[in-house]
Amino acid sequence: MKRFIFSLLLFSSSFAIAQKDTMNASISEIVVSATRTATSSIRLASSFTLINSSDIESKQKLSVIDLLREVPGLSVTRSGGIGTMSNVFLRGANPYHTLVILDGAVLNDPSSPSGAYDFSSLFADNIERIEIVRGPQSTLYGSDAIAGIINIFSRRPENGFNLRLNAETGSNSLYKGNLTALGTIGKLAYSINFLKMKTDGISAASSRYGNSERDGFENNIFSSNLGYDILPNLSASVIYRYTKSYADLDQNEKMGDDINFKTDLEEHLVRGTLNYDMFQGKWES
Repeated sequence: MKRFIFSLLLFSSSFAIAQKDTMNASISEIVVSATRTATSSIRLASSFTLINSSDIESKQKLSVIDLLREVPGLSVTRSGGIGTMSNVFLRGANPYHTLVILDGAVLNDPSSPSGAYDFSSLFADNIERIEIVRGPQSTLYGSDAIAGIINIFSRRPENGFNLRLNAETGSNSLYKGNLTALGTIGKLAYSINFLKMKTDGISAASSRYGNSERDGFENNIFSSNLGYDILPNLSASVIYRYTKSYADLDQNEKMGDDINFKTDLEEHLVRGTLNYDMFQGKWES
């Protein structure tokens, strides 16, 4: 699929840019998923892959599932075009044996019989980094992490004020817009993102059998990350993510087209935390 990308940095203070570059330089050498604490990569015995912000920006992938395709020991399946069911098989294990986390919140679907996470509506916009740890992690994360863990971090609030606008268009009537605002107001830090995407798609079923209906896809995402410093050693944060998507599906090769075969997803994700540290940061709760 051909895509054309237009990016516009509306406003950014020089302090915020310098702060971001410094943060990326240090964060690329730190992994938190393998031990649940910030640990230097050279001190880890676990097999892991780190996709940092520079990798995400340079690869220009549309979705998180496209980024994961290049990870060693990880296989990706998608049932059709963009927006259709997408699963990850880590080291050959079933998808429900891999724990998927976004900003500390578990994404595995508790309403699904298998409990696996569908990556179809998770896009690479506003993602800061992805940590993939291969091998059993059940002692730290429970029975859902038999095969490993995929830990995803969205962009964090930054000092100053930063507003980004990104627009893309391409074949099959594809358009996508993404607006991100990051900054601080006093003790309040915020990161707010809105994404809208729509495409007519392609027919996943072969045209040899008369299948001509395109499998369209539409996705709307709103996410926010708010943090407030109550005291020097006490802070609170709230994360909210809303996803609403629609996708046309095909069933099989010979009778694939069915205008009634479609999927609708509406999802709310909320997580609140209260962080307290003592003894100069040596004990965090």
